[in-house]
Amino acid sequence: MVLNIKKYFEKYSSFLEGMGSLSFFPNNNSKPYWMNNNLTPQEQDALAIRGDWEKVGEDMKSSMNNFKKSLYNRL
Repeated sequence: MVLNIKKYFEKYSSFLEGMGSLSFFPNNNSKPYWMNNNLTPQEQDALAIRGDWEKVGEDMKSSMNNFKKSLYNRL
């Protein structure tokens, strides 16, 4: 049983980390930093897109490191 749970979390760890990193929910009063009322809609959009690409870069870096580790483990 414990082994099955461990395999589940290993398999879905990236998904679970992503879900855990969500900081904005519609019923939550806290807003992301880019939803600042002093910014124009274009500036807010640009900051949101920047944040999205930063997350993509972090995910790619993490994936490449995991792949590199898996290659070394096979040798």
